[in-house]
Amino acid sequence: MNESTLKTNGFWISLLLRISFIILFGMAAIHKFQDGTGYMVGMFSETWIPKFMVTFQASTIQYTEALIAIWLLVGIRLRLAWVFTGLILASLTFGMAVLGKNDVVGNNINYIVIVCAGIFFSQYDCLSVDGFKEKRCCCPTKSCETD
Repeated sequence: MNESTLKTNGFWISLLLRISFIILFGMAAIHKFQDGTGYMVGMFSETWIPKFMVTFQASTIQYTEALIAIWLLVGIRLRLAWVFTGLILASLTFGMAVLGKNDVVGNNINYIVIVCAGIFFSQYDCLSVDGFKEKRCCCPTKSCETD
């Protein structure tokens, strides 16, 4: 695969990953704002995790998920946004593992692998603040001869 093809494919992959995770985290935040935090605290009431930690996570997660959606949309320090997203997913995966929800753990691990792809392909993303600042080639339908 030549460099131009890699940049073009990398652009599309990065764009699709960002759109998918913007939808995923945006909708998750909306649902959590609507449902409140009581259900999450209740889910963990019988676990060994200290209540103050559960309460903190439950009271901040909807804001964190909204931040992730906005951060990925805007694309400022996009690679860092993906790393932050992966760390949040890891913390959510840990909580689900404590609850024994292995199906959710498996799904979250898949999301974390996809986040790793986002970290890699963010270098080819030109429809972001980073891409505009660095004047990355943004020509997905033709070759990027000027790079």
